[in-house]
Amino acid sequence: MHYDILGENDNNFARILKTSADSLNEESTTEKDENELVFSQEHENKKEREDLKLSIKHLELTDLNFIFNDSTMSPSFSYKISEGRILSKNFALNKSNLISASANLPQGGILSVRWNGTPDFEKDDQRINILLKNIVLNEFSPYSYAYFAQPISKGILSINSETTIRNAQLKSNNKIDIYDCKMGEKNTKLKAPYQNIPLKAALYLLKDLKNNIQLSLPVQGNISAPEFSYRKIIFKAFTNTLVKLIATPFAALGKNNKGENYDYISINPIQYDFSSEQYDKLATVASIFEKLHNMKLIMTQQFNYDNAIKDQALYNLKRDYYIHLHPDKNAHTLSLIEMDDIKAIKKNDAALVKFAKTLTKNKSNDIAQSAITYYTIDSLESEIVKQMEIRNTFLRRYMINHRNIDDNLIIIQNLSLESLREYEGESRYALSLEAIEEEEENNEEEY
Repeated sequence: MHYDILGENDNNFARILKTSADSLNEESTTEKDENELVFSQEHENKKEREDLKLSIKHLELTDLNFIFNDSTMSPSFSYKISEGRILSKNFALNKSNLISASANLPQGGILSVRWNGTPDFEKDDQRINILLKNIVLNEFSPYSYAYFAQPISKGILSINSETTIRNAQLKSNNKIDIYDCKMGEKNTKLKAPYQNIPLKAALYLLKDLKNNIQLSLPVQGNISAPEFSYRKIIFKAFTNTLVKLIATPFAALGKNNKGENYDYISINPIQYDFSSEQYDKLATVASIFEKLHNMKLIMTQQFNYDNAIKDQALYNLKRDYYIHLHPDKNAHTLSLIEMDDIKAIKKNDAALVKFAKTLTKNKSNDIAQSAITYYTIDSLESEIVKQMEIRNTFLRRYMINHRNIDDNLIIIQNLSLESLREYEGESRYALSLEAIEEEEENNEEEY
């Protein structure tokens, strides 16, 4: 026995049923309105099922062989299901039944199904549990080509699916476990709906330290809708997960790297260079990025503008106080060590407060606000912008010269001043990825 998908909402079973239905319709009156005819047929079918008292005390089918063919893509897909077994006790058409089924799949795969419901899927409640184990993924490369223009070269899949249908509304939760999944090279000559998703990068981000991918994929839909396709809603849910992951890729890496958060690098808006801890995190980010393909690393500097102005004003005040204590020093010759010593001066240091009141000629104990007025916002902003660019220079030099990232694969940028004035989050470099669009050849060829 075989099931052939021949087109959208078209298969060999539907054609057989349609032929039978057409024969019956030829014998029916042609004066009835189409809607009346459909209603009449549904009413008749329901009445016949209710009247029919067919009951099977023990239903058992064994040694079933089935081939699933899908010719809607190129290359076409063919999948053999063998040694199938179906078992049910006290089966009847007019009540809810419990049916269990099992079968062997290619290369050691196993299928197990448990169905609790009636033959009327659209009107009666259904509960379906499906377990797939040890599924060799490269068998499904035709689907991967059709949706992503990229073959599956390796991987083992297991799925535990729990589905309910009530009033034609399907809700399904699918727990997916994939081991050692690898993709082949993308065929840029093919056109596919999700070909712009960097699949290799997304799968890498999903993997844990043991090369496993574990997902929970909920889907829902109306099975009576003409456009309903379970395959399509599954693929849509899966691709939506990939798109969200690529949008904030480093947020997912905490699961894979001992719980640390790698979607940003914390900074101090008035620091020039980076600390040892920051360099260590940058090294980890660089090592992760090296394993990705066809991606650019984007590092965006962002911080709260008002807080940065206040911190810069306090730093300037402490700097001038330090120079006041060390007359041989000046603002242009301070070493990094001296800058750290300046930052370490306590804000509430009595001598600093006294110096601030004298310097700014303001008796307020809020020395930060007095410093902002004294140094002016325009001047402080100019210093902040200068330090942003110095940080960017240090960062670019480190990532390119010491972590061997290609200059063309890294973008280091700042939020605009307008955006910084509205930003209320943490001071940091936010990390993201951007897919590099592959050049397409003019002459398209099929796989």
